[in-house]
Amino acid sequence: AVEKWPDIDDYKGHFFSYDIDHPEIKGVWKNFISALVPKIKDHPAKFDYQLAIEPIWPSVGNWMVKNASPYTFKKYQDWLGQLYGNIEALNKSWGTAYSMFGEITTRPADNSNQASWYDWCRFNEWRVTDFFKFISDEIHKYDPAARCHMRISVGGINYLDAGMKQFTG
Repeated sequence: AVEKWPDIDDYKGHFFSYDIDHPEIKGVWKNFISALVPKIKDHPAKFDYQLAIEPIWPSVGNWMVKNASPYTFKKYQDWLGQLYGNIEALNKSWGTAYSMFGEITTRPADNSNQASWYDWCRFNEWRVTDFFKFISDEIHKYDPAARCHMRISVGGINYLDAGMKQFTG
């Protein structure tokens, strides 16, 4: 996929080597799942499908994550448009003076503007959940009884995502 779409791995998550918002990534996953799942779904050694191990797209800190891709920001702008309905409502909530949603091209650096930080975190949760729901739905097309799960990460990263600069435990 990288040879065909070189920017597919420019913006990645922790333990993920691709941009989940890239317009071609769902097609790559559809092809992979349609080729693999029918072959293994009835194998006696198959217990479940692990969709990810510690999928992380943190909002602050390094953790091998760049800001976010242009595809992510287009999705974010659309999401904000649906959430607020118009730019004036967003500006009132955020205390900003944008003239259109397309001007929002960076994520909040921290939680100093709590409204924009909250919206970014909600969006990030929505987009990641939406991506893994897509993968689970694709698996279920070929294995309707499939059990799908993820191994999540908890602990210190939660403090980073909360906008705190210091790890506290």
